[in-house]
Amino acid sequence: MRFQRFTGGGRDGAQISLAQPALREQQRGLHSAGRVVIGTVQGDIHDIGKTLVGTMLAANGFEVHDLGVDVSAQQIVDTVRQVDADIVGLSGLLMTGCAAIHRDATPPVQSHLSTSSVADTVNEPSLRIMTVNIAHGRGESFHQLLQDTDTTVANLDSIARLLRCSGVDIVALQEADGPSFWSGNFNHVDYLANNGAFSQSVQGMHVDGLGLAYGTALMANLALNNPKAITFDPSLSPVPKGFTVSTVSWPGSTGTDVDIVSVHLDFASKSIRRQQADELIEAVRRRGRPVIIMGDFNTGWEENSTVQHISRALSLTAYSPEEAGLETFPTFGERLDWILVSPGLSFRSYHVLPDPVSDHRSVIAEVVLEDTAKATRLD
Repeated sequence: MRFQRFTGGGRDGAQISLAQPALREQQRGLHSAGRVVIGTVQGDIHDIGKTLVGTMLAANGFEVHDLGVDVSAQQIVDTVRQVDADIVGLSGLLMTGCAAIHRDATPPVQSHLSTSSVADTVNEPSLRIMTVNIAHGRGESFHQLLQDTDTTVANLDSIARLLRCSGVDIVALQEADGPSFWSGNFNHVDYLANNGAFSQSVQGMHVDGLGLAYGTALMANLALNNPKAITFDPSLSPVPKGFTVSTVSWPGSTGTDVDIVSVHLDFASKSIRRQQADELIEAVRRRGRPVIIMGDFNTGWEENSTVQHISRALSLTAYSPEEAGLETFPTFGERLDWILVSPGLSFRSYHVLPDPVSDHRSVIAEVVLEDTAKATRLD
């Protein structure tokens, strides 16, 4: 059992240090409960909380490898591989560590090579749409940091095959990475757009710093116009979330523009989700167009839930919200991923796909433009 390195500052750090010789003595002869690599991320020197966690883990039989403070992403990755870690713990004041967050950004529209377009496939005023939380390319594994790049690429290839086979026109992605140390250091949205046969993409980075870049995104075979990426108020949650929105012209209907939103709400707190939802509602109202909102809402249709709140505030419709068999998060058997549409739009079909491309299941729907007059205004 190794208790590799613990340092602390001030009185608290000194008190923790006093306990460590006794812990080392206690650890002798014990069977290891697992290997843990911990450290404070680069750009941050806070270590008391990290040291407390490491001390308690060591006291309970874990082999702790403490990298200290201001640790680079590469050093973390190298140590995880070197010691074959079972657990990785990263410490830091997240809002400081991710200081490159932009609350309201205008991301570029990226063009990609594609063999198909909406003009080739749509002969009536309808769209095939999909939403999927791609979980940083980890598939169904525990964490993306604990797999190699080849595995990440293989997982993304599975998603790309699903996208090609589904023949969708627009896809909303959540937990979509730009170049990040924990998921192969390449842009997952670009990879999926190129391999999933989409001509354009827009990516909103809700975290961008310390070797991490990820957020929400849209991919389409239509022109994506007026793109915006909104990161929710960072004071609400230590884990930044947000949404990406772009405008599309509805195929086969002159003058009907619709906003398409990919959103990811907080997973831990109903009150935080409600405040994030209010930011989304305000932004949609400001844009003034009919809307399709897709994404990981991290909530079901229970009374006064956030997805109900958004639907009521914007007069949106969800497909059979209380129907059984549409669960999208198999681990807990819950329906967390939703598609909501404005008046004048309706669902022709709606399916939750069984393919295990991540811990979430993809949702695919065909949406029809039924009432042009209603769909040209936001009530």
